[in-house]
Amino acid sequence: MAKCLVKADSDNVLLLRNFERLCDETSMCDVSRRVQRERTKWMVPESIYPDDRFPQYCSTGTYVLCGYDIPMRLMHASEESWFPHSSNYRMLPEDVLFTGIFAEKAGIRRTHIGGMSFIDAPEYFCRDVKRTYSIHMNRVQDPKNYFKRLISMEGHFC
Repeated sequence: MAKCLVKADSDNVLLLRNFERLCDETSMCDVSRRVQRERTKWMVPESIYPDDRFPQYCSTGTYVLCGYDIPMRLMHASEESWFPHSSNYRMLPEDVLFTGIFAEKAGIRRTHIGGMSFIDAPEYFCRDVKRTYSIHMNRVQDPKNYFKRLISMEGHFC
């Protein structure tokens, strides 16, 4: 059974050596829970999700699900939702589904952890030295360059 599951969009660069330590840590998913009704990339029509707010969820290009039973609990929660029965429901953003709706249904606590970024300058998680985990390639799609940037931010004393 997996200790944790790391999900990352294809336009994120990860510093994998820090994820093992991260799997043992927790830190608040602090994104807006308001459902977007305006015409944007994240628009969700009322016919798909009628509530005005999502449950608490973690929105970023990378997130980590920690705990040996988390995948099983999420799968069970998804099977008890509209997910298997409604193609419209499956159009909800995956982070809302997995770190919000299903996690809420399964009683899984969600927390924000610094060092993962949806922008190209990640915040730091600092215990003894600065730890970075991921960076979003939102400009030039050059993984080698972003990996070098991630490494250059790593390891400075707090």
